[in-house]
Amino acid sequence: MNNEIQKAAALTQMMFSQGISDLSKTKWNKLLFFVDLAHYTKPESRAPRRTLTGFDYIKVPYGPVIQDFNKVLFQLKNENVVAIESFVGYSANNLSYLRRPEGRQVQVQDLDAEASHIAERVIRLFGKYTALKLSELSHMLTLWKGADMYQMIDFDKAFADTFIQSSSKYKSFYELAMS
Repeated sequence: MNNEIQKAAALTQMMFSQGISDLSKTKWNKLLFFVDLAHYTKPESRAPRRTLTGFDYIKVPYGPVIQDFNKVLFQLKNENVVAIESFVGYSANNLSYLRRPEGRQVQVQDLDAEASHIAERVIRLFGKYTALKLSELSHMLTLWKGADMYQMIDFDKAFADTFIQSSSKYKSFYELAMS
C-alpha cells in the first residue's frame, strides 16, 4: 500500500473502531475530507502544507470528493480494509456502505500521535451526522464555494473561511474541530 492508502486505511479503521454503523461511501469521503481539512489548518503546520492523507479533492455537486475516489475505494477493498455492501434503493439508486471485513483487527498504527488525535476528534465530532448533513456542511465552506465545478479544491482558502468565522467563535476549521 502506498502512503496515501495506508493513511486512508488507518482512518477508515478508526471510523470502524468508533462504532460508526452508517458508514456510506459518501459519509466516509466527507469524514476523510474533514480530517484532512482540520489537519491542513492546524496552526503549527509548516509550508508546504499537505492534507493528512495526501489526497486532493475535487468540487462536485455533492461536495468535495477525493480525486480518484473509486480507485481509492477499490484499493482499500483489495487490501481487505473494507467490505462494500450495496443495496438497491428507491428510484434505481444503489446505496453502498463500508463495513469492516470479517476477522479484520482494527489497527491505526500508521498515524503519528498528533495525526491520530486530530482524526479521533474530527471523527468523534462529525461521525454522528448523516452523510447528507456532512454534505450540507461542506457546501457552506468557503473553500468549496470558491472552487470551480469539477476542479481541484484549494485548501489554502480555508484560512479565510467566512462561514466558520461568521457562524462560530473559531478562526479555523482546526479550532472548531478541536474545541
